[in-house]
Amino acid sequence: MAESTHTFARNLEHTDWRAAVYAACIAAATFLVVQMLVAGLVFGYGPWLPVRMIGAIALGTRALAETGFPVVVTLVAFLLHLGLSIMTAFILAPVIQGMSLPRSWLVGAAGGVVIYLVNFHLMTGVFTWFAAIRGWSTLGSHVVFGIVLAGAYHGCRRRDSGPIR
Repeated sequence: MAESTHTFARNLEHTDWRAAVYAACIAAATFLVVQMLVAGLVFGYGPWLPVRMIGAIALGTRALAETGFPVVVTLVAFLLHLGLSIMTAFILAPVIQGMSLPRSWLVGAAGGVVIYLVNFHLMTGVFTWFAAIRGWSTLGSHVVFGIVLAGAYHGCRRRDSGPIR
């Protein structure tokens, strides 16, 4: 236990927070594109549904009724999703700091599964509209988010940000 605490403290010290923000931006954009494709191709909804669903977290269910390209809803959804992605990157980056890329991908994928379970099975008690897009394809989008976040962090981090195990 003491060794893992020491390792995590060392990882925190070497975490490249700038790279975590960049990785969050890359993963957030990738996720939105993938989820928009999933909404249209798998669920038969318009591609803007995921954006409206995210926007409805902050704006309420009236955001779900918007049609086409709702500018305000899209802006709110983007900022909210980006903020949550950065928060996730700040949690994941110290965990994967120093890991090999393949191991980081596995940890990122597991993180994506956890995010999916929280968002689509726990939080649907409050945000009921997310239940409409539960399923393997949405789970897959979250796994892709985690893998991209981990890979992008590895690609963006400074080479002097600590040893790789």
